[in-house]
Amino acid sequence: MDAGICPICTEQVEQATEALAHCGACHQPVHEACLQQAVRFDSRCPLCREDLAIVGYRSKGATTRPQQQRFNGDERQRMQANELIREIRILFQRLQQLERRIDRALLSKQDRTLDNLIADVSAFILQSEGLRTRSSDSSMNLPEDFRIQMIGVASKIHQLAIRQREICMDVRTIRSSASIEAISQEHSAITKLRRPAASVLRQRHAPASAVRRRPAAVRRRPATASGRSR
Repeated sequence: MDAGICPICTEQVEQATEALAHCGACHQPVHEACLQQAVRFDSRCPLCREDLAIVGYRSKGATTRPQQQRFNGDERQRMQANELIREIRILFQRLQQLERRIDRALLSKQDRTLDNLIADVSAFILQSEGLRTRSSDSSMNLPEDFRIQMIGVASKIHQLAIRQREICMDVRTIRSSASIEAISQEHSAITKLRRPAASVLRQRHAPASAVRRRPAAVRRRPATASGRSR
């Protein structure tokens, strides 16, 4: 496969605009978001087939070794699984774009901008619901553990989008009766509580440097009145 094509979603790998991951064996670039989902059901590199649980993959200066997994489906099932991963990546990118628009709109004085954004988030919610439905479709004959994982990811995206819409609608309600200073204070409070989209699909694998265990702390004996330890 062309080195400029992600082997999972089969879309162009854009070095300057997207987070990439590199296999520790073949060093070929793939979309980090795609690989994070792919290793949930098969920990082997999609290009050289080396086990990333052993050789690891590099991303953002850190080496990650996922839990060892094997995909037991046939090639057709693998293609269906990769298509779901591709859809998740696209939705994830759109969710990040919506988050940036929300940040700008919350401090904007234009109600029409906020209304348009609410409409776009509502359309996104329908898309994420469609992905969740397709992930649940047993007729695709995908491995059960993979389907459960994809349903979980799609559900998280769906829930986060609903929360973003609620934020926008709350701010619109505030604007009808409050000053722009109150809106700014509300935005600051919301920003502290809002969970960013980047945390939804982040794989929680410890980097290689985190494998070392710290020595157990030595508990000191309490000192006596005279200052000496018992």
